[in-house]
Amino acid sequence: LGQRILTLVGSVALLVILCFLFIIRPINNDIEDLNRSYIKIKKDLNEKQRLLENYDQYYAEAERLKEKLDIALKLLPNISDLDSLLKKMSELAGHSGAEITRIEPMPEIKKSFYAELPIKMQIEGNYHEVASFFDMVSKLQRIVNITQLLLGSPKWAQNKVVLNVRCLATTFRFLDKSELDAQDAMIKEKRVKKKQRNE
Repeated sequence: LGQRILTLVGSVALLVILCFLFIIRPINNDIEDLNRSYIKIKKDLNEKQRLLENYDQYYAEAERLKEKLDIALKLLPNISDLDSLLKKMSELAGHSGAEITRIEPMPEIKKSFYAELPIKMQIEGNYHEVASFFDMVSKLQRIVNITQLLLGSPKWAQNKVVLNVRCLATTFRFLDKSELDAQDAMIKEKRVKKKQRNE
């Protein structure tokens, strides 16, 4: 009888262990996986609800950024459009009483995300006319920097002292995506070549 009881207890213990190993433990693992999935889904749902609640705010922010981009593109367009700029500058020179006697667009100088568009210019007029012209240029919507001012010998003409001023007018434009991609590819290629030389 004692041996039967031990065998019965051993069999029951073996069944409990087998039941735990092959039934209960896998179910517990599945429950834990489901709990992790539930927590992740709930977190994603909360994030999406938060975004949905703030949709109007995000939309308004996107519109505000679009307006800022439009303003930036006026200051720094993504095309050179030099013809209209030079026409506008000629009109400003006429309004100021100065005269642009020479315009020589120079090659673009590409930078990280924009390009400089330098233009050599020669302007004639009295001091007030030239200063007035530069002031008007500074008030253009598009950014134009006037640098490298050289004053030539003044001369007397039309009952006034006329200055001959040479300068560099530089405007700017954004690089477009294809130009940025080409620039990135060139930088990567230079790095590879430099690395190969150093090896």
